[in-house]
Amino acid sequence: MNQTGYLLGLMARIAVNGLVFFCNNLTGHVNELHLRASLPDDYAAEAEWDAYYRSRLGGKINPSLLDLEHLNILDLSNNDFGGVQIPEFICSLKSLTYLNLSRANFLGAIPHNLGNLSKLHYLDLGENYQLEAKTLQWVSSLSSLQYLDLSEANLS
Repeated sequence: MNQTGYLLGLMARIAVNGLVFFCNNLTGHVNELHLRASLPDDYAAEAEWDAYYRSRLGGKINPSLLDLEHLNILDLSNNDFGGVQIPEFICSLKSLTYLNLSRANFLGAIPHNLGNLSKLHYLDLGENYQLEAKTLQWVSSLSSLQYLDLSEANLS
């Protein structure tokens, strides 16, 4: 297991096998999960692309994420979740200010309960080519939202 960590003031950065999370040193709460796969540039060698494809997360996203009540940042971008729907339980992570699910191979209806994430400043669902929004009314509940990407989603 490849593991590194260091302190950043009140935050501790911990990396295990390329997965990065940040914990509050005083409370021990996990505040950030950076599980983004590193996407090579267009001109990268085949070996880099092979490494990217092998490193992507996939499968079922475990609802135990709900135990991270103080989670502010969740980045699952550039992974391959195999064409499943965005899990409804993500809409219950009330402390989120940043949610990036771009290029992660989600499909189906965008959960309207994302509108419950009232603290969100950043929401990126872009480049999930089979996502669809029946309505965008839920966006109006996101009063703190500063960035929204729904590129490639079917909005009709």
